Amino acid sequence: MILMTYFCFVFFWFRGCLGLSLMEIIVGESLGDIDIQKMVMNFGYKLTEHEVVSETGNILVLHKIRAKRKNLRNGSYTPSVLIQHGLLGASDNWFLRGPDKDLPYLLSDAGYDVWLGNMRGNVYSRRHTTLNPDSSSSYWNFALHEIAYYDLPATIDYILDKSGQESLFFMGHSIGSTIALILCSLRPEYNKKILLHLALAPIAYVAHKPNLYHKFVFASFPFVEQSVQSKNIHEVFPRRKYFSRFIEYFCQDGTYFQKLCLMFIFNFVGEDYEQFNATLIPDFAKYYPAGTSLNMATNLYQMYTTGLFSAMDFGNKTLNMLHYQSDTPPSYNLSNVQHPITLYYSDGDYLVTKDDIDILADKLPNVKDKFKIPYQTFNHLDFMWAINSKKLLYDQLLLLLNKYVES
Repeated sequence: MILMTYFCFVFFWFRGCLGLSLMEIIVGESLGDIDIQKMVMNFGYKLTEHEVVSETGNILVLHKIRAKRKNLRNGSYTPSVLIQHGLLGASDNWFLRGPDKDLPYLLSDAGYDVWLGNMRGNVYSRRHTTLNPDSSSSYWNFALHEIAYYDLPATIDYILDKSGQESLFFMGHSIGSTIALILCSLRPEYNKKILLHLALAPIAYVAHKPNLYHKFVFASFPFVEQSVQSKNIHEVFPRRKYFSRFIEYFCQDGTYFQKLCLMFIFNFVGEDYEQFNATLIPDFAKYYPAGTSLNMATNLYQMYTTGLFSAMDFGNKTLNMLHYQSDTPPSYNLSNVQHPITLYYSDGDYLVTKDDIDILADKLPNVKDKFKIPYQTFNHLDFMWAINSKKLLYDQLLLLLNKYVES
């Protein structure tokens, strides 16, 4: 009975996120940037919004946080840090718990010039100079390759221009780190613009065996993908209020279904009851997921099922030739990724394991260190939302950044 209820919950979660028609995907009120600006301002900080237009015409939003008090470092040098969210995320995912807990506040208080990116297609970066995301399928024709090759360099160049610096610290979670690896493999000139890359559970080569839940998701994906495509849906997992209300109803404290909510989350990212504040599930659901393209989901599905670190395969030689000038999607040459990288991983992460990190480290020429989170059940979401994330991770990140600045 419990198993049946669990799979029913999974079904309705997918139904709620994917929708049954394009109209269902489009409608629904976004919680938007005004809400997060007010949240940050209530803590005495300032959050400003900046627009970056990439070479492909995508309008990307950057958020910049400023500390409540001017915290000058020794000398006039204020290093810039770019934080990039992971799959289905947005910049506001890093602000949900407040100062002394969330990474941007801590970095800002430490005197860093802190910027947070938003990948195209999410709730903040869902605009284009000529294409309408609500009616143009062409807008959604992107995955990791396009974000890495066109959007990330535009973002980096914008920050460096505003800061007057030649390089910045890059901090990416999950695929937020992946796009930096892809960028520097394809456009090696950007290596010199990354002073240090702090890679938090980066997804690249997937060597580990999937668990039972992942097998279920992977086995179901081709059917779901075909069903979504048949309905002419190109945007998946958008942010909308009715989904957050659905999660609030089922997952709030005191409900029978909260345990199923936790099972659903932990079966996907790793089981960690001690570090996950279940009381905050309804709050997290207001901001996550934040939307992406179906192609992005396909790209990640292919990476996990093939183990290859390559661009999305369109399954058609003509389409691959159109996108990549090759019959097959390109694999990424990590020998080109020359900037210094520190890799972070955890034993409790079901999505990125030590085996995956070891393979990645062997292929990167300038890995400075591999850091295992000193907590056995630390999972993939804990990099953002663990109760003790400051003690277990963020303090170490700050120590490393300070060391680089002072050297």
